[in-house]
Amino acid sequence: MNIKYSLNEIYPRVFLVTMDNSYDLAMTFCRAQEFYESPYKEIRGKNFNMVEFQRLYTMRRGESCFTYPEDWCGFNIPSNAIWNLYYSSDIKDLNQYDAVFHKIIDKITCGSNNNEYRYYLIGAGTGDEKTKNHEIAHAFYYLHSPYKREMNKLIKEINKHSYNKIANFLINTGYTKKVIDDEIQAYLATGDSYLRDDEIKIPKNITKKFQKVFEQYIK
Repeated sequence: MNIKYSLNEIYPRVFLVTMDNSYDLAMTFCRAQEFYESPYKEIRGKNFNMVEFQRLYTMRRGESCFTYPEDWCGFNIPSNAIWNLYYSSDIKDLNQYDAVFHKIIDKITCGSNNNEYRYYLIGAGTGDEKTKNHEIAHAFYYLHSPYKREMNKLIKEINKHSYNKIANFLINTGYTKKVIDDEIQAYLATGDSYLRDDEIKIPKNITKKFQKVFEQYIK
């Protein structure tokens, strides 16, 4: 199986993988992404079997088939999660997508499995700038403490009712509670219509503040 991808360091320690094939992109990132932030406690942080995950994902979402590659178009994983999955655990059911992922992280780390090198890996479809920017916001939140502090301060300006409404929406969509603040800043920072001001009643001046911080860093 020949899976074509492009890997580039677009900011210091921020590595972007792009693929033309959305199915291959999703399945290449799937194991690491779910290890990092799966909403399912049986999966998150566990050395899980991919077939078991596919069945669980399908059943929990009430679907008749595995729709993961259709449901998710962007991916983001911190280096510590990658290290804990691929270097600190013994995966029994490695597949061709794991092999591709290994090639990617070997290129980033030059073959070293030293977990002291802190980086962030993101994935998006070729030419999908909107998704790419959203994932970059996650990378900044993880790598840059000043960015995270500014975004957390803005999150606190959101009234409790609106915050809870956003959080519940994200959880119902398939995110785990541990990444809610990170997702809020990423969506609001990149002006994504996925969270609409008129639905969650966040004042536009608040949204603009998120976007302003992001624009300062992305330059």
